[in-house]
Amino acid sequence: MAVVLKKQQIKGKKVIAGHEVLELAEREGFQRAHLLENGGSSFLVCALSSYRKEPDDLSTLQEPHALIAPFARRNYYREAVRRLKRIAVKIREKTGLTRQDIRILCNSRVVEKPLAVASGLGFYGKNSLVISPGLGSQFIIAVMSMELKMTGNYNNAVKQPAGSGCGDCRACISACPVGAIVKPGVIDLSLIHI
Repeated sequence: MAVVLKKQQIKGKKVIAGHEVLELAEREGFQRAHLLENGGSSFLVCALSSYRKEPDDLSTLQEPHALIAPFARRNYYREAVRRLKRIAVKIREKTGLTRQDIRILCNSRVVEKPLAVASGLGFYGKNSLVISPGLGSQFIIAVMSMELKMTGNYNNAVKQPAGSGCGDCRACISACPVGAIVKPGVIDLSLIHI
């Protein structure tokens, strides 16, 4: 899904076209990227896959054992921030924005999941994670907030209840070893012991 935005003049600064921003994200290796505009801020919302093709070798484990989640085996957040910083440099060069005009949000106090859903990057699954076509839920979300006003035709997701994009699939509910997914989009954290 590509979002095409038009260049315009704001406060004497040239605004970068949305498709240029998406191309920068693609060149930096983000698997998916979408744009979202809210008032005077624009958001580049990106997905960086944390999927590992090689399975865990469970034959070597002895009791007791634990497995580290694939996304925690590598610092995907640091990688995403590094990529967004390179994009930010190019955007500043093209638009005249300053460092203060661009914020990078990745694993921050800002909740990235609603931005990902609002931008059309994916939908809420029954497991409360964002599911993106082609990536599933094995990705991290990285966001760049820019003090730009962009106009254009946005392909934003319509607010849908959690799990509505899943259809009849209940794989995550069935696979949850402690039954913590009590209903679509609701996780009972008291059932999860760490």
